[in-house]
Amino acid sequence: MAEKRCPSCGTTKAEILKGEAGCPRCFSVFRKEVVAFLNARFGSSSYRGEPYFKDPESREIAQRVEELQEDLALAVEQEDYERAARLRDEAERLRKRLLQ
Repeated sequence: MAEKRCPSCGTTKAEILKGEAGCPRCFSVFRKEVVAFLNARFGSSSYRGEPYFKDPESREIAQRVEELQEDLALAVEQEDYERAARLRDEAERLRKRLLQ
């Protein structure tokens, strides 16, 4: 039987358990395996660090989403709600792109 792979990027379970996620979808595909591994290794499945993306495009998109979130907070603080809505929509569009 072939090893389970992420249908989006082809990352295997073995790669995931070494900390080599290929794309955001890997975490959905291998959720059970990751949670079991983290619970066994660290007593918790909570992650408090930065996300890791193997491909540069996903890293760039994730960084852009962070920038948009910061700009969104500033726009709300300045009560520029139209700009805030545009920033929110753009961040959501990019998040969806990461999950494809």
